[in-house]
Amino acid sequence: MITASLSSSILEESMTVCLTWRRCFSKIETRELLEGVNRIVDITMKYLGNQMDEDSLAYSRYIIHLKFFLSRIVSHQTSNGSIEVTNIFGQLVTKYEGVDRCIQEISEFINEKFDYRCTDEDCIYLMIHIVRLYELQREDNTNG
Repeated sequence: MITASLSSSILEESMTVCLTWRRCFSKIETRELLEGVNRIVDITMKYLGNQMDEDSLAYSRYIIHLKFFLSRIVSHQTSNGSIEVTNIFGQLVTKYEGVDRCIQEISEFINEKFDYRCTDEDCIYLMIHIVRLYELQREDNTNG
């Protein structure tokens, strides 16, 4: 019952993202956004050893986050980082060094592709999602 509810919720969120993209962006922009999401997933997989559970809630949340994040960049609806978030980002960077390199490569890609420099706030949200995927992968490797 819970699984069906989660799947339904993820499906609804994904549909909302798709409908929003259709209304707000041209076909070219939508294609660019999807290519951006795919490239960021490829970068993430490289750092996680090409192992991501695409059926997991963590993966679905990550994809939805990437779609909204890139949509905000393309539509110029970005925010400024806050001091509190910057401190948290510094702490996570220290704890998850490999994830930090992944975030750095994603940031470089976004800068090159979309001419946008990721803030610490952007990076921490990416990092939270990637850490979830990393921890999920670690659990799977320990249990399996």
